[in-house]
Amino acid sequence: MRLPMRIVLISLLFLLLAAVSGAQNLPYDGVNPLTGLEVEALRNLNRRPVIVKINNSPPETRQLQRGLLEADLVWEVLLSGGITRFAALFWTNDPIKVGPIRSARLADFSLLRNYKALLVSSGMSIGTEEAMFRQGDIFPHSISGAGPCPALCRDPLSISGRLEYSLYGNLPALRDLAEIRRRDTSPQTIRGMVFGDVSPHLGVPIYDFGIRYMHTEVQWEWDGRAGLWLRSQDGEAHIDAQSNQRISAHNVVILEAPHNEQPLVYENYWGPTNYAFDVPLTGSGRALLFRDGSYVEGYWQRPHSHAEMRFFDTADIEFVFSPGRTFFNLAPRWAGRYQLWFSHRLPLSATINTENVNVRSGPSTNYPIAAFRSLGDSVKLQGRNNQGSWFQFIAGGQLMWVWSGLVDVRGDAMRLPIVRPTNDN
Repeated sequence: MRLPMRIVLISLLFLLLAAVSGAQNLPYDGVNPLTGLEVEALRNLNRRPVIVKINNSPPETRQLQRGLLEADLVWEVLLSGGITRFAALFWTNDPIKVGPIRSARLADFSLLRNYKALLVSSGMSIGTEEAMFRQGDIFPHSISGAGPCPALCRDPLSISGRLEYSLYGNLPALRDLAEIRRRDTSPQTIRGMVFGDVSPHLGVPIYDFGIRYMHTEVQWEWDGRAGLWLRSQDGEAHIDAQSNQRISAHNVVILEAPHNEQPLVYENYWGPTNYAFDVPLTGSGRALLFRDGSYVEGYWQRPHSHAEMRFFDTADIEFVFSPGRTFFNLAPRWAGRYQLWFSHRLPLSATINTENVNVRSGPSTNYPIAAFRSLGDSVKLQGRNNQGSWFQFIAGGQLMWVWSGLVDVRGDAMRLPIVRPTNDN
């Protein structure tokens, strides 16, 4: 049946007005506010980002990971067992295979709100599900479980002997599934980070750095030729299975936040430690920005749960990120639960001033003796505890600590970075 020309023209006019209106509603001027990069398909910013939970343990499953290099940004979040899991955000790119997809945690809800995103996971723990349904703004923005394919498919070639490591997502199909399930896909304005090709911050030059969780160690080394931080985990280069390339980022941020224990899991769900933890990511906390082969100390700030997170240096100047992908390492504000280390280009020298000094594996005499040092021995200091009463150095590939009274330091030791949680002594 042929439609009257008048109706056809009116329909075309409405489509044209809708397209113009949609373009005018975009506040981004063609630049992704989460990467600082120009976007070829501007319409991709007129939709919700999708956060996908990606497995990161045990080590053999990292050979199955796909999609991390196509994410706009990635958060690495701690699990209760001292291992980590990724929350990868996709906005301008829609890869057709991302995973292996695993379950969500309470910390993911803060990220969902911060980025006004949809959350994709394989499911949630009993406690996490209970908390989710008590928070009415979570369910309309989440997709969980296996299937239907092609949105969420099991890959028998990627199982590695265990079913939980076989689920992958197809981003275009996931967006269609969100519409079918009537999830809230309405686009929202996202305030991103501040970007610039040249950093205004006076950074401290380093070769590499790392963060040690209880059962996971992450290392980032600077590749000046590529202009990228290259990632390793537990002593091995971290490779993306899709591209066979090293996981990399233009910026890395380490930020510390309270991890509040919640008794939301049934008996023996986690084994001997029956708890989950919530990470509200509200208020403020310590943050370090790594870009261009150096780092800047500062803090993050988020006044309430529906505000966007912002980042500042110690002079209250907003962090300026290098355009490109940013990788966030979220650290708990728990005494003794993580430790940073840095390989400074200009380390601070110190000399042992006493015979037969015990150096420790941590900043207290409660930690085991790691080695011995003699009068006159030289060490290169890399960090300190909050009080500046203990100094960290690296010897033989090990992190060691020496009490400040046992060394003579050539320079201002309080300028060393704090490498322990802020509630450590």
